[in-house]
Amino acid sequence: MHVGFEWLLHALAGKARVARLAVPESAAPQVPNPIRAVSGTVYASFATFLCPDSCVEPEDVCTKSGEPRVTNLFDVFDEIIVPGYTPVVLRSWQLAPGVGGYPARSLDKMLDAVGQAPGRYLVGTSCRCHGVLDALEWE
Repeated sequence: MHVGFEWLLHALAGKARVARLAVPESAAPQVPNPIRAVSGTVYASFATFLCPDSCVEPEDVCTKSGEPRVTNLFDVFDEIIVPGYTPVVLRSWQLAPGVGGYPARSLDKMLDAVGQAPGRYLVGTSCRCHGVLDALEWE
């Protein structure tokens, strides 16, 4: 479950008409190793292997492969270009082995960004290496 996205849907539903959309096909090729779920959600990861639960997502090098980190997935999500959609990204951090999260103020900031104007949004949650994308429209 994409918790940040579900929270945003619920928060917007109290103020406006909101609809869940499938992530547009043109978004998936812009992220590494995309996997599309039946729901239209797109999962992405720089890893092509199973990462250790205890990874601390270091800034400069992958813990498992030893390869240098070229960029962060949350930056990739923020740069997705799909006409008619605005990307909004919730940055997550590892809180415990295998558990990611973010401060509540990050959710409020995301709601403020999306709540500024009706439209279509690509909503991503991502750490440096792995992430999930969903889409919504509100009016």
